[in-house]
Amino acid sequence: MLAMWGQWAPPKERTRLATISFSGPYVGNVLSFPLSALLCEYGFDGGWPSVFYVFGSVGVVWFIFWVLLAHSTPADHPRISSDERNYIERSLDSENTRTKDRAKTPWFQILTSPPVWGLMIVYFCTNWGFYTLLTCIPIFLKQTLGCNNNIPIVLNGIYSSIPYVFLSLSTLLSGPLADYIRSHWLSTGVTRKLMDIVAMMSSAFFLLMCGYFGDSIPMVITFLAVSVGMGGFVAGGHSVNQPRHWGFVCRNIDGDHKHVRNHPRFHRPSSC
Repeated sequence: MLAMWGQWAPPKERTRLATISFSGPYVGNVLSFPLSALLCEYGFDGGWPSVFYVFGSVGVVWFIFWVLLAHSTPADHPRISSDERNYIERSLDSENTRTKDRAKTPWFQILTSPPVWGLMIVYFCTNWGFYTLLTCIPIFLKQTLGCNNNIPIVLNGIYSSIPYVFLSLSTLLSGPLADYIRSHWLSTGVTRKLMDIVAMMSSAFFLLMCGYFGDSIPMVITFLAVSVGMGGFVAGGHSVNQPRHWGFVCRNIDGDHKHVRNHPRFHRPSSC
């Protein structure tokens, strides 16, 4: 999606557009946790196998629509208006970056770039926390809270989805909030760092608080919801810090564009 937004999102609209798409998987979590629990309890073919059949079928249908409706660039889209295409391409200065010349990828410059390493570290930290909670919250509710409270599997699914309601909302909010901050108070670079720091530090704090209220389901669910929800504000931080540059690198590796070293944003954090 970063590569897609690199070709579709005008710089002034990039944060909001990207955070809308980032919130999609989180809305999916809100729906999939209760639905998976219902399928495990009442589904066909023994219950839990039906989860894979249902979601796999939905994925196939989604893929068909994606292939038919999604296009790599505005120039490739058969139904876009000429005014919209010209607006997007002018805002991205795409005429200055389009070329068929093939050049070597500057791996040394990439691997020695401080912004690249900074993004690698922050992506590792946020993804590790996100996927750990995504896979372990239902297990935690069953094996820790469920031991004393006998939480049914359907109720477990509902409880597990609550944090992702807050995550979806915070992700949607992070885009306009980041744009407002960088338009009125702080520079883009400081805004991105601030969003990341607030999101990750607050997430860690509220997750830690769960350990002090382990016997209270309402308190644990509340702290989990706030912890996961605050993590959504990274969508206004590093998640949109490099979409155009990232897509440029990906296309360059495929040999479709000029050497990335010619890109003026490569050796410094993106100002998008």
